[in-house]
Amino acid sequence: MLFSMIVVNYNSEKQIENLLGLLIKEKPKDQFEVIVVSNSGAIVSEAILRTCQVLYSDVNCGYARACNLGAKSAQSEMLVFCNPDIHSTFEQIKYLVDVTKSSETIGLLSIDT
Repeated sequence: MLFSMIVVNYNSEKQIENLLGLLIKEKPKDQFEVIVVSNSGAIVSEAILRTCQVLYSDVNCGYARACNLGAKSAQSEMLVFCNPDIHSTFEQIKYLVDVTKSSETIGLLSIDT
């Protein structure tokens, strides 16, 4: 598995569905996983429940703690943290992962928006 993508949900199921639509249309099935950590209650989206690992915190624990919760469940050593409203394809994320893996001196990579 190339990477584990961690997305924090706070009333953002529609944005996560849009992200999944971009990623999954070209996604090699075993290349990555998506972990959604919900800070706003139960996920009702079938698209999210069918394609992602969904974790729930007891309370809204904030973005950083939710990311840590998702990281603990990740199956890959390469973690990709993203907001639900990004518009990126699998190939775009894979490019960033490949750049990160290409050098031992890169421990963290971020994009400028």
